[in-house]
This record gives sequence, structure tokens and C-alpha cells, in this order.
Amino acid sequence: MIPIITLDKSELQAIVLLKRMPEFKIFYDVLKRSMNLLCVAGVSIKEETQTRWNQGRAQELIDIVTKINTADEELPRFKEKARQHVE
Repeated sequence: MIPIITLDKSELQAIVLLKRMPEFKIFYDVLKRSMNLLCVAGVSIKEETQTRWNQGRAQELIDIVTKINTADEELPRFKEKARQHVE
């Protein structure tokens, strides 16, 4: 699946900095819990429009959680690509 969310260098840097804050862990846990609840709720919904809406919401949350999880690895790659582009 194609990620919906793309981040630039400053956004990746912001996530890396936020991850160092203990309070961010609380927010991150809320995101993960919401994502899990949407995925579980989606199984029991019978109406197609509501199911698709929930799937879209869940995918957005999955993308955000994935970006948070991979920001530390993505940032150096982003900087290297930018460096190669300049050369």
C-alpha cells in the first residue's frame, strides 16, 4: 500500500526530537490504541461505507505510527539523498 503521509526533513527532525520527550510516549500510546480499536471495530461493521471510512482512518493512523517508528532511520537517508542531489 502506498503511504498517504510524506514528511520533509524538518518534519522528520521534529518527530525525532519529540520522541525524546517522555510525554510524547503518552501521545504515541493513544495513537496506537486508537489504531488498534479502529482495526478491531472494522471487523464487526457490516455497512460498507462505514467500513471503508474506518479502513481509511485506520490506514492514516498506521501511516503516522509507522512514520514515528521509522523517523530515526529515515532522517539520515533523507539528508544523504539531499546531499547527492546537490553534487
